Amino acid sequence: MRKILMAGVIGLAALSAPSVKADLLGDVSSVVKSIASKGPAYACKKANLLGGTVTLRSFEGRLCSDIRVAALTQAVCPGVASDFVDSGCDVKGKAVLGGQAPLDVAKAQIAKAPAPIKTLACKVGGLAPNASVKEVFSAACGG
Repeated sequence: MRKILMAGVIGLAALSAPSVKADLLGDVSSVVKSIASKGPAYACKKANLLGGTVTLRSFEGRLCSDIRVAALTQAVCPGVASDFVDSGCDVKGKAVLGGQAPLDVAKAQIAKAPAPIKTLACKVGGLAPNASVKEVFSAACGG
């Protein structure tokens, strides 16, 4: 009985994994569309779903549980949005980075990120107040 239960759990986890990835990329695409209509300055602000503003902080910061998005938000958002610190995105981003430097993670991850995340990094990275941060995320703009 125990083996059957474990097989079922493993099977469900395997089935849900692609869905989770698709949901993440769908959420990223929603943020990119919102940035296109509202401007990149909205990326780090508190979301306003009723007002049609989908940001990196939407969905209780769910996007920030992805290490690539966490690196982006931790490197850019504290200097852009005054209320970012201690937001759901901030807390989740710090947890997923586990003490790693955001720029080190971005350098390692940005080249192999899916296209929607590269687009996001390209658009939002330009907001960074620091030139070295801008330079790291501009690598996403190349393709």
